[in-house]
Amino acid sequence: MYSQLFEIELPEFLRTILNSNHITIYSYPLCIIIGSFFSIYFLRKKEKEHNHYFFTIQLLLIIIAAAFLGGKLFLFFERPLYFINNPKHIVEIISGGYVFYGSFIACILSLILYLRIKKKPILKSLDIIALSTLILHAFGRIGCFLAGCCYGKPSQLGIIFPKSYPNKVHPTQLYEVTLLLIIFIILHKIYRKKTHDGDIFIRYIFYYAIGRIIIEYFRGDNRGYIINNTFSHSQAIGVIVIFFTILFYFKLKAKNKETL
Repeated sequence: MYSQLFEIELPEFLRTILNSNHITIYSYPLCIIIGSFFSIYFLRKKEKEHNHYFFTIQLLLIIIAAAFLGGKLFLFFERPLYFINNPKHIVEIISGGYVFYGSFIACILSLILYLRIKKKPILKSLDIIALSTLILHAFGRIGCFLAGCCYGKPSQLGIIFPKSYPNKVHPTQLYEVTLLLIIFIILHKIYRKKTHDGDIFIRYIFYYAIGRIIIEYFRGDNRGYIINNTFSHSQAIGVIVIFFTILFYFKLKAKNKETL
């Protein structure tokens, strides 16, 4: 679609240093940068509102590293036999994209470990992080739309991604952006009246998992299946996530009743 937005001409002294006449600005990383800015701004605002400060540059670097490693590692898990039988193609993992659930799970585990070490309230912090993550997540999917990846199945009502697929396809990236915005609006409203910590975080991953399972049926790109062209890895992870979030939700609710 518009994976390369524009080029910036470099001054003479930088051309020699960088061995290039220009710098290319790509849509996906730009969307991630913009999304990160708004996400951090929102997070800081919530920290100030509730006098609960936990975000640091150190935590940001941990999140970036976890997102990178988790997203790449799950690329391997999607096709383990392929990479085991073709070890020279492992380099494709580095140059390829990311698996959202891989990045998400790695980030959550890193966050919990960090908050525990720093002795910060974990569930209270995760509620704030959930809302701010929705912002970044939505910008990331806008980046996918502009880059032409994660597209849908052929549809007469769809759009064309010239570099990805020659026919009209479902803009599943925009479907997901819409899903994330709806979840954000709902959870932001609930956040003001929540009765216990952890409620927002649990709802976020529960609502998203349901929405993602549905959107996956409209996806047309090659992303790995457990059942050929019927049930994807992301849908399988989504089912597992739904199961555990339901258990955790009722556990939190029961614990909250005990403290009342």
